[in-house]
Amino acid sequence: MLGPLVLFMPHLAEVRRAGLRAYGTLAQRYVREFDDKWLRGRAPAGEPLIGSSDIQSLADLANSFESGPEHALGPVR
Repeated sequence: MLGPLVLFMPHLAEVRRAGLRAYGTLAQRYVREFDDKWLRGRAPAGEPLIGSSDIQSLADLANSFESGPEHALGPVR
């Protein structure tokens, strides 16, 4: 049953690693820009922290990034 899937496993693993790298790069950039804006005082004057979607976006990004490694390459974990 798993025999045919084994043929695709190296490619699936490669694509998964590439996706995690790309997503990690995006996450790293977002965190760096968030840090610059909100923690280093570079937010535009008058922009309130309360009500900003930046914090929710950061939380969503963290949650989706954390769930990535849980996904198996095949039907069996």
